[in-house]
This record gives sequence, C-alpha cells and structure tokens, in this order.
Amino acid sequence: MVLDGAAHGGGEILLGDHLYSSFPVSASVPEAQPFDLAAIPKLYFDFVAWEIRGGGLNPFLPADTLQDTLSITFFAPDTIIAHFHPHDHGYYVPNAFTPNGDGFNDLWIPLGDRVDLDAYDLRLFDRWGQQLFFSNDFHEGWDGTAGGHEVPIGVYLYRIDVRDAFTQERWILHGHVTVVR
Repeated sequence: MVLDGAAHGGGEILLGDHLYSSFPVSASVPEAQPFDLAAIPKLYFDFVAWEIRGGGLNPFLPADTLQDTLSITFFAPDTIIAHFHPHDHGYYVPNAFTPNGDGFNDLWIPLGDRVDLDAYDLRLFDRWGQQLFFSNDFHEGWDGTAGGHEVPIGVYLYRIDVRDAFTQERWILHGHVTVVR
C-alpha cells in the first residue's frame, strides 16, 4: 500500500500505531485485517478528504471519504491519499469597542489566521499621530488606555504589520477604531 498526502507538508497520516509524515511512502499491512487510518492536519491546514485508488480491486473500501478517521480493511494493493488544504489568510479588525468595564467588548483585538507570531507589530495612534499602544504579541489587545489613563471617546488609528505564516507574505493593515464608552 502507498500512503500520500496532497499539499505536501500539510499533514500526517496515522495508520494503526504508526505515524507517517513524509510522502509518498510504502506501508505494509496484513491482508483482511481492519486498520484505523487518521488524517492529522498541521498548523494552518485543514483535512479535506481521502482519495482511495484501489483500481476496483478492494470492494470493502469505505464509502465516506470525508471523515478524518476511517476503519479500513485491505484485500489488495491500494494507494491512499489524504488531501490537505492550507487555510486562506484572513484578518478581521473590529472598527469599534466599548472599554467600559461591563465585561462585554472591553478589549479591542484584531483576529487573523496564518499569522506568523514572530513577525507581528501592532501600533495605535491618536489623531495627532502620538503612539498610544504597541504590541508584538498577537494575543494581546488594547484596553482603551494610554499611560495608565482611559482615552477619551473618539476615533484612533491603527497600523498592523503582519506576515503570513504559510507563504511569508507581508501585509500592512491600517484603519481606524472608535472608542465608545
């Protein structure tokens, strides 16, 4: 049997108790014994489907190839391909928040997928260009304060320099956020 992973580097295949990370690879399994097969996507990838190329020689192949785990019995040589797909990059930056201490929407924090955590830079400015907040931590948000004091209700500017963790493409996001109390 041959195991392969489409989108090379996108994931691993667990066959029984053995984890395969490099593809294509040949694996031997006893005939007519059920085995568990699992697709394990890597960070920034999703499992899409299994492709089983048995050439019609194995009538007992599972019908549902969209599940990430299968129980499968081999009666003939097969090629099993796990299809992985990289996440699309996407960033969401809220345009307002209410840091009023009520426990709802008190923190302004941009969200994203495939963010390279080692190449993240967030800066917030007032309307005169004075920097009020800075962070290199993707998980850290702004609480609506500067210098230990609440900023007034108003519009503030942000600039986010971020790199896609998969493609290493650099993105500069900029816009405004409104503080409402």
